[in-house]
Amino acid sequence: MAGTFANPRPIDTIEAVNLLRRAVGKVAVSSLGDGSNPSVSAEESALYSESLALQGGNYNFNTILEMELTPDQDNHILLPANTMSFNPSPTKKNRFDIFSQRGDKLFNQRTGSLQFTESVFLDIRQVLPFDDLPWPVRWVITLRAVYKYKAENAPGNAGINVSTSQLATA
Repeated sequence: MAGTFANPRPIDTIEAVNLLRRAVGKVAVSSLGDGSNPSVSAEESALYSESLALQGGNYNFNTILEMELTPDQDNHILLPANTMSFNPSPTKKNRFDIFSQRGDKLFNQRTGSLQFTESVFLDIRQVLPFDDLPWPVRWVITLRAVYKYKAENAPGNAGINVSTSQLATA
């Protein structure tokens, strides 16, 4: 259980997955990952998909402002592996540059090159693990995932009939 009024605590990944499972009549599990119930992967995938969808929005909880990235020995700038999107930091000298991502590297569209001779500053939106998200965000992701998952997987087509636009406003 995600806590009580006397002992509040956030929902964690296994509790969120178990809410999805219970919504369609499945039993709760006690572990995730290797060695867990193989049928859990569908619920984990549903939770992850909803987490990505929400974290792709314009929020500050998963954005790092003015992150300095420096060129490596090959004069490439490697983006953090969990980078979703980025923009040049508006307060830094490279604010008028136009960058894109090529593989795991930063690409300067003005120069048409992967080569950099100095650091750049980016505002980076990153994908965070579920258990690192703020409490309210975890609940929103979980509830949206439960609604969608139940609508798609309820036995006997007994799902909750909600539209995508209704979920977006929830």
